[in-house]
Amino acid sequence: MRSLLMAASVAVLAMPCAALAQPGDDGVGRPPASAPVATATGSYGADIAYTGAPGDIGARETTLEGQIHDASASGAINRFQAHYDFDQLAVIRKFAVDRANRDNGLNVVDRADIYKKLDDLDAQLNGQRK
Repeated sequence: MRSLLMAASVAVLAMPCAALAQPGDDGVGRPPASAPVATATGSYGADIAYTGAPGDIGARETTLEGQIHDASASGAINRFQAHYDFDQLAVIRKFAVDRANRDNGLNVVDRADIYKKLDDLDAQLNGQRK
């Protein structure tokens, strides 16, 4: 039982770190495959909405990372904004790892804090778009 809990903890901690360890063209990081996005339906923002499973912090981080990269590549945000956003995402990931280490996994309050930080970064990114 204890080894199973330890293995699960290692898996949770390794997921955010694995995404950071994959440098992209700009040296900041990019998900290995395109993150899931909603199909554009003509309404504003439909093509940049997160469509992953609720409660999947790693997928949400990866989606947001892809959106930052795509916004930078398309010129919707400048490189300084992109670097700032990537830095903020790294802070959120570190926060998640620190909380998981402190509490032997993420509890409901930790997850709510992380979701709030991701929501704030998502809103910031949407506000930066030209």
